Amino acid sequence: MLNVEDMMVEDVSLDDSPLRDAPVLVARVRCGKGALRCSRCGRKAPRYDNGGGGRSWRHQDFGCFRVELSGPVPRVECRLRGVVVSRVPWAEPGGRFTRDFGSGCAWLMTVAGQKTVSGFPHIAWRTAGDGAGRIDSSVAEHRPNAERVLDPFHIVSWMTDALDRVGKRLWNQARRDGNTTAAGAMRGVEYAVPGNPGDLTERQSTALATLADADPKGRLYRSWQLREPLRTLPRQPVERAEAELKRWIGRASRCRIPEIVEPCGKIRRRRDDILTTIRLGHSNARIEAFNNKIKVTIRMAHGFRDTDNLIAMIKLRSAGPPIHLPTPIP
Repeated sequence: MLNVEDMMVEDVSLDDSPLRDAPVLVARVRCGKGALRCSRCGRKAPRYDNGGGGRSWRHQDFGCFRVELSGPVPRVECRLRGVVVSRVPWAEPGGRFTRDFGSGCAWLMTVAGQKTVSGFPHIAWRTAGDGAGRIDSSVAEHRPNAERVLDPFHIVSWMTDALDRVGKRLWNQARRDGNTTAAGAMRGVEYAVPGNPGDLTERQSTALATLADADPKGRLYRSWQLREPLRTLPRQPVERAEAELKRWIGRASRCRIPEIVEPCGKIRRRRDDILTTIRLGHSNARIEAFNNKIKVTIRMAHGFRDTDNLIAMIKLRSAGPPIHLPTPIP
């Protein structure tokens, strides 16, 4: 039923703990018998250790229940790649989803909008638009020597979105508990917290200064403190940035704020790309702008009879030839 070869199912249980927003069917699995292989190059490699515990991957749903695969992933010592996790037959290296789950979401993205895709398999809206896993595997196959960089804006936006979710949760919690003082204080910094310290008005700065005392357990204030180092990180030398990023990951992983878990894990996975961005001084901002122009063109192309017309329109709007309306000749 899981549709994965070379996999042994050891146990299946229903996890309905309060830490989950919905019951999850957890299948504890392990790889079938066979030699361990490097997850990067696919070569056989000897076992290095047990990998420090089990891992989980989101799988396709069974009816109305979400499904997770959970199991141990030992590390191997590859003579080319060094110490890496061993390959598993159901997921890509470093991925949080199984191959079948990713393929299903990718197919949905071709026939439906991002909001529909995020709602149908019960994933976050930003996750539906995050193609990092597919991009990495494609780049590794076709351009193995390429160095990938990230737009610093995206790095900060991950934490800004987390700040927004923390604020909404704590504000709603304070209202339910009848704590009007905390609810009023947090509402006063609704627009101050996402802003940069240098761009705040006097009123916003005053509201932000009182946040540490008004917020229960200081969670929103601590979340804001975690965002600020990321905002200044790209302007630092790469050696200092590497140390600051390592320190930031340690602080974020121990903060015990649920909304910070996702951006912390994402930044940990993209650590090398972030440092490459700082070292090279480049970003993918121009590519992101080009992608946005393509998306706008696709929305304008509703009603085109074939994709050739759409591709022609994208080339026309993106190639940059000067096109002007005719004007009277003096």
